[in-house]
Amino acid sequence: MSVQVAGQLEALGFDEIEPGIVEDSTLNRRRLMALTTDEGAWAWERVVAEDGSSTGLIRAISPELRSIRREEVAERRAPILSDPKDPWSDYVHPDEYPLDIDLPYWVEMRLRKWREDEAAGIPESDRRRFPTRCVQLRTDNTRCWLWVNKPDESPRCSKHLGITSEAVERNPAYARMRVLEASTDAVDNLVYLMHYADGEAVRLKASTEILDRAGVSGKTDVDINLNVSQADPSEALAERLRDLAKRNAAAVTQEPDTLETPQLEQAPADEIIEAEIIEEEAESA
Repeated sequence: MSVQVAGQLEALGFDEIEPGIVEDSTLNRRRLMALTTDEGAWAWERVVAEDGSSTGLIRAISPELRSIRREEVAERRAPILSDPKDPWSDYVHPDEYPLDIDLPYWVEMRLRKWREDEAAGIPESDRRRFPTRCVQLRTDNTRCWLWVNKPDESPRCSKHLGITSEAVERNPAYARMRVLEASTDAVDNLVYLMHYADGEAVRLKASTEILDRAGVSGKTDVDINLNVSQADPSEALAERLRDLAKRNAAAVTQEPDTLETPQLEQAPADEIIEAEIIEEEAESA
């Protein structure tokens, strides 16, 4: 396999923005992480601008390119290893660091402070421990080359420290920063599951999770508290008795001539009423 990643990505179906660089998307990340050859697995890293801002691009790292980088790091860090022939060895004491070695700026500042404290006569036990090498094993079964910023708290670097209860208790701000950094990958995973998960239930769950966190919820709040008011039967009966008493009192106090008497219909005097005369037979003596 060629070390150059450019050209390989096109053959694998990626749309290269620049040689070896593709768009930073969930699909491209997943596809790169799923690539595995005899030399190992592929990886990716974010491409940042000079001011440290995100460019929206990622750089593909082939297994051979990763191996070359690891060898370059080992060659560069060999002078500060306790055993330069053993890549598993730890870093030497800061007093033995060569002056011309390429160190991160914060490590150089810590080394300068260490030497200033040493020149001032401050005992080594009272000085801040100098950064040591991370003890974490990486996915390729090699030891991490990064420094441990706070060896008094953890033997691992900030990348491999992880979010544990002890880490949160020691440094809540750092733990919160790690959570915020991981939130981007969490959203990418949800989007990936929403589009490419095998089961419909998983895709539906990922979709609802995204909508829920976006503030679009399909839930309806139903108030199941029933306000039941029960009337007192005695009060209802007393109300009916009072109503009947009022009616009886009104009937008794009413004057007789004002009472309505039903009138029989009488025929006018000049109106002729037809009648049939029936003759009764005289009873025999």
